[in-house]
Amino acid sequence: MYIKRIETTPFELEMHGALRWGKFGELKSIEHMLVKVEDQEGNIGISEAPVRPTIYGETRESITAIVQLFSTKLIGLSSDDEEIYNVLDSIPNNHCAKGAIDMAIYDLRAKQRQQNIVDAYAGEKNQIRVSYILGISNIETMLQEAKRVFANGVSVFKIKIGRDSQHDEQIIQALKTEFSDEVILYVDANETLDAKEAPARLEKLANLGVAYIEEPLPVHLIKEREYLRSLEILPIIGDDSCFTLNDLQRELQCNTFDILNIKTARSGFYYSFKMLEEAKKHHKGVMLGSQASCGLGTIFCAIMASQEGVTHPCELSFPLKLKTHMLQKPINYNNGFLDIHSLRDYKLLCEL
Repeated sequence: MYIKRIETTPFELEMHGALRWGKFGELKSIEHMLVKVEDQEGNIGISEAPVRPTIYGETRESITAIVQLFSTKLIGLSSDDEEIYNVLDSIPNNHCAKGAIDMAIYDLRAKQRQQNIVDAYAGEKNQIRVSYILGISNIETMLQEAKRVFANGVSVFKIKIGRDSQHDEQIIQALKTEFSDEVILYVDANETLDAKEAPARLEKLANLGVAYIEEPLPVHLIKEREYLRSLEILPIIGDDSCFTLNDLQRELQCNTFDILNIKTARSGFYYSFKMLEEAKKHHKGVMLGSQASCGLGTIFCAIMASQEGVTHPCELSFPLKLKTHMLQKPINYNNGFLDIHSLRDYKLLCEL
């Protein structure tokens, strides 16, 4: 069946406080896009596109414009046509727009077979351990947020660091005091550490009980990142350095990381599956990252997280950061895990 129409719809959701990361990053509310792909039989595939101008340079306006441009080349193609990916690859960047088109087409294919997206593409892993992103704020605010999320069944926390080393150490110690060995803590520096000081910083973090660290150094410092990884102080997660399959292949050549953070929001399903296979082939750990995805994006991310070869807790609990939601029923977490089968019968709120 051929593609008849592709369109975008903006939506907004409220959050429980801002999410802050890196030197300047801040997200105060959700202003994402739905991407819908319809075939000539009236089947509609739907996905979520995060809007992250400070990370990918994408805005609502740019996503709308590039989706319209791609639609002129995709309309008339079969939903199973490999030419789809030649079209998407013909224009660089625009990661979240292209990822959303890709996942909406995967959803469309499932509906054409009268399946839901979970049954069509989920892996063999039914129970997925989840993690929660704890953004930079004052110690008390971060501690109260962690308590609320822990009470909702999450016991792995990714702590955003990099603005103040003393504050970073204080929040880690506070979380360790509060939860003891009931939680796993790791950190995301978002490329903020100094290359010369990084080994000592990682030693301190390791001594505080941190499990691993995400992107400690700026991505362009390839030799410095390769050296830091070779010291084996803490396992290093590759994220900003691995936006695309080509990026990943470069990083694997240089051996700059231990764990790959795949984000379906930016690589869709087509390239996420390829990146997972590359990581497995090189014996790297794998986790799935959320990109602050809401309910729909979390479902797509969870499907990839259920695949064989995903080895670490995955960022599937961002809906707990939201005051308002896009799904009719909330996503539930139980003893630190998400049951992939509980996501089968999701429905979007009609207001969207």
